[in-house]
Amino acid sequence: MTTGIPGTGLSYTTRIADAAPGQARSGASGCGCLLAGLALLFVVGLTAKNPGAATAIGVAAVGIMVVRALLRRGRDARAAAAADLLHQHRWERLCQRFGEDAARSISSGSLWVGATAEMVVEMLGDPIDVEETVMRTKTKRTLKYARTGANRYGLRVFVDDGIVVGWEDKR
Repeated sequence: MTTGIPGTGLSYTTRIADAAPGQARSGASGCGCLLAGLALLFVVGLTAKNPGAATAIGVAAVGIMVVRALLRRGRDARAAAAADLLHQHRWERLCQRFGEDAARSISSGSLWVGATAEMVVEMLGDPIDVEETVMRTKTKRTLKYARTGANRYGLRVFVDDGIVVGWEDKR
């Protein structure tokens, strides 16, 4: 699984070890199979009228569930820490390139007249389509996002000579 921030080149990858077909791909899957087996033994122990064995199996099953929850919590905490690090690095890079006020607007996803096309791409990612008209004195571009149909887009950002002059949002 890869987590990253578009346009930054930064990502955090969690790799699941390769396994042969039919084998578990992570420790959690193996614990799940073990848990299912213990549940079956628990039911067999109850039907065999052996309460001591059934209790031991039940305690083992609960222990495995607790271990799985702790492993999941640790994995989630590592992923959250990596996401925070990516966010901090992106914030610093945006502040360095565009200044703190523009970085704040880019991070919040707020378009504004006067933003550069580069800022729009940082904010919204690469456009799905770009329409460009070159005139004698200027170049007009329309950055298109959120396709809703054939040549239909939920957001169009109008850029003249690299500066946002307006947008149309139908989302």
